Amino acid sequence: TSPIELNATDLLEQQMKLVKGWQWKSLFVKPEKMTVESVFKPVLAKTSTVKNQNRYAVMQNGKVLGSLKDMSVTTMYRVNMTDSATLHITGNKLNPQDEPITLDKGWNWLGYTPGFSASPAYALASASPQNGDIIKSQRGFAYYQDYDWIGTLTAMEPGEGYMYKAAANRTFYYPSVAPQHLDKAPRFISTVDSVWHFGQPDYHAYPNTMTVTSKIIKDGQEVHGADV
Repeated sequence: TSPIELNATDLLEQQMKLVKGWQWKSLFVKPEKMTVESVFKPVLAKTSTVKNQNRYAVMQNGKVLGSLKDMSVTTMYRVNMTDSATLHITGNKLNPQDEPITLDKGWNWLGYTPGFSASPAYALASASPQNGDIIKSQRGFAYYQDYDWIGTLTAMEPGEGYMYKAAANRTFYYPSVAPQHLDKAPRFISTVDSVWHFGQPDYHAYPNTMTVTSKIIKDGQEVHGADV
């Protein structure tokens, strides 16, 4: 019998689940061609807009128009779909230690290069967070205060995109080794946590979200926990 030659590669497939409307996405593999047209080619007919923090691309009649040409694994992209689809992206496995993340003072759009989930405390440890820093996803957020991340964002996930508000310029690297266990970020617990007085929002209907941190004052005293 003839021998079969097997060639091992470092290629991975990222499955990006896209729904109708807006979503915040990023890459944890590096395709051979990093153009918007090449990456989104399989779902181009259902894609309306792809934008990063400074540029955008729109799809019209099978063509990609706009100022956004090339993609990066270190940034987040807001993707608007006209219909749901699953995008299969094949590329080289990333080593997060080879992909520096630059933070400018103010808001930054971040990709998430690790192929594993991690708490903000673990994923952002080398960012040397400062009081007032904020990390947010499309559905949750956490802010840094007194050496801890506090909020509803409990884990950073492969393929998802994030916004980071930095108090100062800096550069950091995501970890390349997965945590032994996933620590959860602390969160506030409220007895009305699941009540939507104005109807539950459709996060995919909008490209932007708003983060609100507030205190509840009753009779001149701050209200906590189960008293909320």
